[in-house]
Amino acid sequence: MQISAGSEKRAALKAARELLEQDDESIIYVALELRRCLEAIVYEKLWVYRHRLPADSVHKWQPYQAFRALLLMEPDAGFTAMIGVSRQASPESTDRLPSLIGVDHRPKLQWLRATYHKLGSFLHARWSFEKRTVPTAPEDRREFLARLLLELEPFVGPTVTMALPVDVVAFECEFCQTTIQTARCALEELSEVECVGCDCRERRR
Repeated sequence: MQISAGSEKRAALKAARELLEQDDESIIYVALELRRCLEAIVYEKLWVYRHRLPADSVHKWQPYQAFRALLLMEPDAGFTAMIGVSRQASPESTDRLPSLIGVDHRPKLQWLRATYHKLGSFLHARWSFEKRTVPTAPEDRREFLARLLLELEPFVGPTVTMALPVDVVAFECEFCQTTIQTARCALEELSEVECVGCDCRERRR
């Protein structure tokens, strides 16, 4: 049975919360579940853009790399937005405030990358030459994981995920022939477009 990203992120956060209440030996499994939760959150956001990302590349990227590729094509995809609807007499009318449907919470790329790697470092065996970039004492690790649980809750709780219709410009990378699809409005913000082909990364001005 296939599980949706929405269901998986909730299951992973619930498992992490329960494991955090156990002994210090369970800390590594808390990190594992929180990383699974983070991945499910990103995959849920990427799914609404699935027709614009090369499937073969998405399958090879880590979640933050796929999210970065999305932002290269549509910078606004990284902003949290409130979604609402209202009935108006005309497009120019401002008589009624929109009724809130929900909030589309989006992670910041820098936070996403740093958190993903930090959780990954919890899963490695300790060795003499490692760089001490993560908390080593169980109480410090537990404090970090408890804080991350709170940070992830807005992405897991009642939320919406949607991509607003945009005018898309499509063209092929002249080096690898990957089709690049970029929002026309994004071209005004981007000085160059980077190919999202997994093994390419060429840039076009």
